[in-house]
Amino acid sequence: MARLSHPNIVHVYDAGAPYLWTTGESVSGSGPIGEHAREGLIAPPTEPSGPDPLDCIRQVGKPAPGRRLQGSWIPSNCEDNLPFVCEQVDWFVDPRTDHAYRIVYDKMNWAQARQTCERMEGHLATITSKNELELVGGQVAVEVWIGATDVEKERSFVWVNKEPFEFQAFVPGELDHLGEAQPSDCVVLGADRLWHDRRCHHRNNVLCEVE
Repeated sequence: MARLSHPNIVHVYDAGAPYLWTTGESVSGSGPIGEHAREGLIAPPTEPSGPDPLDCIRQVGKPAPGRRLQGSWIPSNCEDNLPFVCEQVDWFVDPRTDHAYRIVYDKMNWAQARQTCERMEGHLATITSKNELELVGGQVAVEVWIGATDVEKERSFVWVNKEPFEFQAFVPGELDHLGEAQPSDCVVLGADRLWHDRRCHHRNNVLCEVE
């Protein structure tokens, strides 16, 4: 969702934790975002959360009384039908290889993520070196699917583009899941710049790569 001033636009989500942008960035950061947070423009809920938690935020166009910033943010139900505006997420490029990467902030399962990247004429990101991990990891603030899977043979990971699987950056102990009824056969890159195995039907954001 966009971080723009516009009446009745859902900006951020809560889900029981401090409010974050959908990109994983903190709402209490610098600039106008931080000013809203520091100025107290995120109003407290006017009704109990109950079965319909107010985990999203909409902006109303009238200035809050006594505030210098235009507009205020109101906790809202994420299922509310409101106008919205999208924000373009740019590709970023590795100058060493000219490979381009893009984070898709739309949660989906691993198979859907693979198809999404292929529609962009690319593939789920294949991170084959420490330098590449440092580059893409520096852009990631939420978990994103990458193109590694061991669905064909447990603990024998392969990349979707068939590159050699020589470099890996799993969290220590992450692969100790042998014998699970529902094995974790797919992989995400986390905000910690490490890899985590996940069940492929889980829903996560996506990291695509174009060579």
